[in-house]
Amino acid sequence: WVVSNASLGPAYGENPLLIRNHRLDRDFLLAHTRKVFVKPGDRVKAGMLIAKASDSGAPDGCHLHFEVRTAGGGLDTAHRPLRSLDLTS
Repeated sequence: WVVSNASLGPAYGENPLLIRNHRLDRDFLLAHTRKVFVKPGDRVKAGMLIAKASDSGAPDGCHLHFEVRTAGGGLDTAHRPLRSLDLTS
């Protein structure tokens, strides 16, 4: 579920996206987005277009910042995100 990004600071750009998975007790943060297509209260499902990357707040160019945190936690609760990504080579 998309939750409010009010707790995030300006380092994440103008439109950071915070998604909460209650079952996993995790928050997924996407930052430096140009456009966000979902809003707080929306349910996110696999395959949905939820945001587009930009260089908003990113001093090192256009990229998408991804963090996995304990639900409701801050940067100090961040986890290694690799297991949360389904990447194939």
